[in-house]
Amino acid sequence: MQVQRVAPMGNVSIHHPTRPTLRVVLAADAVSVLEMLLLSESGDNAAVDMLVGDIYGSDYSKIGLKSSTIASTFGKVFRKGPKKRSFKQEDIARSLLYAISNNIGHVA
Repeated sequence: MQVQRVAPMGNVSIHHPTRPTLRVVLAADAVSVLEMLLLSESGDNAAVDMLVGDIYGSDYSKIGLKSSTIASTFGKVFRKGPKKRSFKQEDIARSLLYAISNNIGHVA
């Protein structure tokens, strides 16, 4: 696999270390974009992302946030604690798809 250089694009949440980090999290030797998209179809990002509902227990209607709003991408993956958790590749792929989509929307 050939490593490509990536230039920063301003104030965005996804940066160069994302890809190697995801490779470690996914524990996969090589995952193509198509494979990630196919995996994401059956994934649930709520298993790996920290949602507003995880923080507040429900919607945070004071500022109009639904409980399903992503508060922190991969927030549950990197959460500290004594219990080691495992995550499904499908869930991580779905979370990544949302992260990239949200980032494109932010940059656009």
